[in-house]
Amino acid sequence: MKLFELLEGYAVHPDFADTLKQGLTARGLANYAADQITMADLSSQKNNREEHIRRAIASISKAYSIYQLPIYLYDMACFLEMTVNGRNEAKNTFKLFLKRQSEYKPGQLDGIIMQDRDIDYATKDAANKLCGATK
Repeated sequence: MKLFELLEGYAVHPDFADTLKQGLTARGLANYAADQITMADLSSQKNNREEHIRRAIASISKAYSIYQLPIYLYDMACFLEMTVNGRNEAKNTFKLFLKRQSEYKPGQLDGIIMQDRDIDYATKDAANKLCGATK
């Protein structure tokens, strides 16, 4: 996995080794999910769109099962929104994301794993989508 290659030659304190491994594995799965969504949005892939979205949902679900970052719930909700019958499930997942995010206390390595994620945007977007869903 390319994420692990970035750490080649570095020493990791044994107390953080398992957490780092889980975090990087989950991040790799999240990256794969994002790639699948990119593929789903390509016009050349219109016949395979649902399959790409299904793979993205499966991958982000696995990422969250390995390393419970609330942002993965946001991603899952966004992916569910893209499916034909996923709107209700997306709404429930946005709610769960907002709840888990409000309770979330970052671990020491979480900043590294989520360095390119905009949590404020995700939180506002989820809240806006839920407000729109109730109208």
